[in-house]
Amino acid sequence: MKKVLCFVMAALLFAGLALLVYAAAPDKLVIDGIKSKQAAVEFPHKVHADKYDCKICHHTWDGNGDPAKCTSCHTLEGKDDAPKGFKAFHTKTSEASCVGCHGKTEGAGPTKCIDCHPKA
Repeated sequence: MKKVLCFVMAALLFAGLALLVYAAAPDKLVIDGIKSKQAAVEFPHKVHADKYDCKICHHTWDGNGDPAKCTSCHTLEGKDDAPKGFKAFHTKTSEASCVGCHGKTEGAGPTKCIDCHPKA
């Protein structure tokens, strides 16, 4: 009986922590940290957070605290070993890339420049 109670308590604790992380996820955010010539991208974060594991995109996040912004590592020029911003967001063969994920998942989202980077 104690094992069952411990399991239930652990499951409730885990669910509560997951809910806290989920609740902190913003509805939308703007990706403009690489300062390219293209318009900033309005990213529907909550739509993605509802469907996918956070660690697909936040692949260096250990699950503690808030995950870093993508552009904190994926800059215009690249930082340390991280791919440059353009490559990180546009590589067709990477599931962690916007274009790569959208291309692999039918109907998942836009893959054309103008769809994400609207003309002002």
